[in-house]
Amino acid sequence: MPHNDSSRLRRQIGFFKKLIQRNCSSVAQTLSEYEIESKQPSLSKLDVDQLEALRLELHTTRTSLLKAYTRLTSLHDEWSVLQQSDPLELDAFAEYIAKYGDYRTSVTQAVSQLEELDSLLNEIDNEFRGRDLSLSSEASDSAASDDRHEAKPIQPIDRQLPSHPNAPMSHPDPLLPRTTTTAANAPYNSSLLNFVDASILSKLELPTFDGNLLDYPEFSARFATLVGNKPQLDNTTKFSLLKSCLRGRALQSIQGLSMTAENYSIAMDILKTHYDDKVTMRHILYTKLAQLPSCDPEGRQLPILYNRMFSLIRQFSNGNDDSKETALGALLLNKLPVRVRSQIYDRTGNSHNVTPSELLHLLTDIVRKDSTLFEIEYHSKQQMNISHLHQGFHISSTTDTRPTSKRRIQRKTSKGCPFCNSMLHSAIECNVFINVKQRNEQVRIRRLCYNCLSPRHSTQECPSKYTCKFCSKKHHSSLCFRSSHQVRGKLQPQPSSTLIRQKPNSMTDRPLKPQNHSAHVTELLADSAQHHQVEPLSTVRRTDDAATLTCSSNQQMPPITNHSSQASLMCATVSLFNPSKPSKQINATALFDSGSSKSYITEELAASLNLSVHTTEDITISTFGTNDSLHLRCANHTIGIITEKGAKHLEVKSVPTLTGNLQQILVDTQADQEDFTIFTCKPSILIGNDYFWDIVLSDDFHYRLLPKGYRLLHTTVGNIILKESLNLRNTRSYTSLVANDNLANPNYHDELSELVTKFWKLETVGIIDDPAKRDDEECLNFFNNTISYDKQDQRYVVKLPFKIEPSQLPNNFSLAYSRLCSQLRTLKQNEKLMHKYHAVIMDQLQRGIIEKVPTEEISSPAHYLSHHGVIKKEGDDIKIRCVYDGSARTKGNLSLNDSLYRGPVLLPDLAGILLRIRFYKILISSDIEKAFLMVGLHVDSRDYTRFLWLNDPTRPLTRDNVVTYRFTRVPFGLISSPFLLAGTIHHHLTTTATPISQAILRNTYVDNVFYGVNTTEEGLKFYNESKELFQTAGMNLRAYASNATKLNHYFEEKEHNKIPEVQKLLGLQWNTTTDILIVHLPSQPPNNVKWTKRKVLKCVASIYDPLGLVSPMILIAKRLLQSLWKIELSWDDTLPTQQDVLWKQIISSWTVPILSIPRLLFHEDANTESVYDLHVF
Repeated sequence: MPHNDSSRLRRQIGFFKKLIQRNCSSVAQTLSEYEIESKQPSLSKLDVDQLEALRLELHTTRTSLLKAYTRLTSLHDEWSVLQQSDPLELDAFAEYIAKYGDYRTSVTQAVSQLEELDSLLNEIDNEFRGRDLSLSSEASDSAASDDRHEAKPIQPIDRQLPSHPNAPMSHPDPLLPRTTTTAANAPYNSSLLNFVDASILSKLELPTFDGNLLDYPEFSARFATLVGNKPQLDNTTKFSLLKSCLRGRALQSIQGLSMTAENYSIAMDILKTHYDDKVTMRHILYTKLAQLPSCDPEGRQLPILYNRMFSLIRQFSNGNDDSKETALGALLLNKLPVRVRSQIYDRTGNSHNVTPSELLHLLTDIVRKDSTLFEIEYHSKQQMNISHLHQGFHISSTTDTRPTSKRRIQRKTSKGCPFCNSMLHSAIECNVFINVKQRNEQVRIRRLCYNCLSPRHSTQECPSKYTCKFCSKKHHSSLCFRSSHQVRGKLQPQPSSTLIRQKPNSMTDRPLKPQNHSAHVTELLADSAQHHQVEPLSTVRRTDDAATLTCSSNQQMPPITNHSSQASLMCATVSLFNPSKPSKQINATALFDSGSSKSYITEELAASLNLSVHTTEDITISTFGTNDSLHLRCANHTIGIITEKGAKHLEVKSVPTLTGNLQQILVDTQADQEDFTIFTCKPSILIGNDYFWDIVLSDDFHYRLLPKGYRLLHTTVGNIILKESLNLRNTRSYTSLVANDNLANPNYHDELSELVTKFWKLETVGIIDDPAKRDDEECLNFFNNTISYDKQDQRYVVKLPFKIEPSQLPNNFSLAYSRLCSQLRTLKQNEKLMHKYHAVIMDQLQRGIIEKVPTEEISSPAHYLSHHGVIKKEGDDIKIRCVYDGSARTKGNLSLNDSLYRGPVLLPDLAGILLRIRFYKILISSDIEKAFLMVGLHVDSRDYTRFLWLNDPTRPLTRDNVVTYRFTRVPFGLISSPFLLAGTIHHHLTTTATPISQAILRNTYVDNVFYGVNTTEEGLKFYNESKELFQTAGMNLRAYASNATKLNHYFEEKEHNKIPEVQKLLGLQWNTTTDILIVHLPSQPPNNVKWTKRKVLKCVASIYDPLGLVSPMILIAKRLLQSLWKIELSWDDTLPTQQDVLWKQIISSWTVPILSIPRLLFHEDANTESVYDLHVF
């Protein structure tokens, strides 16, 4: 057999050898981009998105490398067979090795690289588990198993390759041992081949199962087909593959079984017993169907609702008769728009109630027809738009000589969005599934190809040659994490080389003919479902919907990507320097933004110029188009800028980053025709409104119009080119900054001014109308329907009133863990505080307020609260209180408080209580001990109140020393806690028929209870009855106090506490001995105080007088405050002489520090014949 028969093998061997080398280089490049060492990877510095992106890239590379490795071994085996039958092939082998090198070294390289990749992927998975993060579905579908290294199938190839290409074919340590011993025909050992087979199964095709009952039937069927029913696999291998497919609870259920052949069948039985529960599965499906959200009235979300309904109903009715489920059918019918319900009524004649299966059949027909009509209308409009588009161009008589295939690409229309089935946009523009994680989830659910999003084949079978336009990897651009996270670590792109050079042409608007061959690319197609590569550009022709770009092939440029802003804002290259070291200069891109209140630089620029830090401060940045604010801690610097007027010093703040890539335009005004040059740049300094006009307005400031709609502005830092108008649809990465630095922020003053205006414009409580409140009926109904009484624990139990599905909450484990680390650093500075903090938590544990989360429930859906200590000094004693933060959130996610209803206000009017307590001869006050912690929390809500603490505070923070607790009572710190407490007290007092219930309800404010009696005997009776009344609700009423000496002695005897003479009474002070109310006035200030509007307001507002008892005394002060507003005095300006003199006269008249007012309005000698005057201020 001639050796030419191996020519095909040799070509393919060369190809796969290079593919192995490329994949190995790709691994090194990926690790370099993430600044990761392969031997000792430090993953803690990566955020969650970066971890997921790294994991996905390494998996993709590993899949490609494994395929190349497997194929190369197969080709080697084929060539070995030829060598055995044809001696000429031995010479061909030696000649090939001599000419191209020994390809078998690539096999060794691949095995070593696969080992390294498995180790890295294990480290990444461990990092996910360490942060208690779930592995993303896009990676898990093709991911390596959790026990990737359990069987250790890859071993380093311990052998010696021939030292010379012509070495004898018999070799003592063949690379691939077989029955023969020639080096050329030596195949790989069987363990490596078994590894390849098992690895391909476990990494590429096997399903995964995390304990979700709804997923078990599909998982069981697929696993049986791929593994369980294969006789060539032994039970040990099957068990290993089974374990690699399990996650979470499913993996924990078989965790104790050792990996033996006998335990495989036991593991399968355990899974079947736990998860093949058709009754529970049907109940879950029923619940999911009942909880489907209603469609919007216009039916825009009908396709999405239909898809979810289709999947659930098919599972619910699979093999079951649903003819009796008409109630569920009616429930689902009511979720549809009126238009659709009307069509269903017409088709059924409204003669019977439809079952879920019948409803699905009718709905399928309606949705299909709507989709068909919509697609026809869409394509009709698209053709009309294309015809209008062509009318806007000058018609060129030049014949298009491009190949037909290239012209066909331009005419190709979008295939629509495979994520939401819309025909109005492509996959990368999907506005239903915006997040990359959501899109990857849709790919997994819909079983799409990760590379081209086609449902007709798997990713491994994809014939497409396109790669991601953001990272050039083998996946679809819409699934790339780098599309929104391109800048990693310290990467800061500098202005690139020229992107577009264009010259105006008055004769025609068509592109200039390139000198060499050209390629036309439509920007609209760059966002389509296909991956089109953008070639270098030289001219641009733009309309509202598309831009036809033409280039000469010898120009160099990076591709223009849509994630960067394509708007040309006010950017200029400026010279900056360090004022302390003027010789240290740097050129940088400046963005001029008059909409920003302050000027900013990047932290990288500050480090490059070695700028000194003056001070640091917290700022709030509000961005355009959103109500959300970003809170940052920034440093203040002084930086120098060189202008035509000379060097100028700017006071700036440094932040991590300013904005994404922008376009900067330069023009050569000396040329015969203006030659435009467009750069992609990333600003390092943002010049805000504080210096904007000083720098922009030069002595020779002017602007003029240029061709193509450009404008030239001449400023102190040179010419700035702007477009005549901005298309904000393309300005995706531009951010206008408004920093709130408290006193310097005018918005802060406006809000304060509005509050103060109300303060002096209207008198206190009861005069101003209550503002409109949000309808809390749904929250109240939820509370009334879910509150229950636990007879065993003798307390009420409530559920948290969620506005959203609780499963949508992030678990916040990473945030809670990092806050714990910070809190421990603070507490360890004082061992006494650490001991007290630990004692508080242990006391809550002992009293049943919190509980440890069982190990088997750790992986269930949950939310972790952050907590910190609040220190209060009382003389020499220091008390610490544990405060839980329900508002803690990570970027882009909801906090627990964001997800809960606030609830209606059930408290009585504060002024009403303060008025009523003045009528009783004997007033008794008390409060509920730790009121919020006395209301039980339902088991369904407890996992959303988890928190972390140490098992032993004397030991360091390690994984085995961290304990997960959760509340069994309503924690203080949640937005709905006041409502839940008030609602529980209200429910208890209205459902418990006692003579004092209604009177207590009317005079209970949060946890403060007030009651009035006329005699001591009535007071003793109230004590006993109120104690018993609240004990039945699991609450302890304590801290009794009254203005009757005999009663106070009784209270002290029963409560074992000394009653202070002065009590707090809803913000006022009450002397129980003299029975007077005390109102504190400001103390006399020093004579040299410089009075401003801010200080006057602070002084007047410090007087707490909710009933207006001292209004006559402070009325003149309020009038002065009103006059300061009318003259529009700034906050920190010194008072004018007239107002300053008047204010000093006012405060000098407050000669006493307190005002004493009798609590009791009517004494016992008052009678019905007495005459009273009512004075109103």
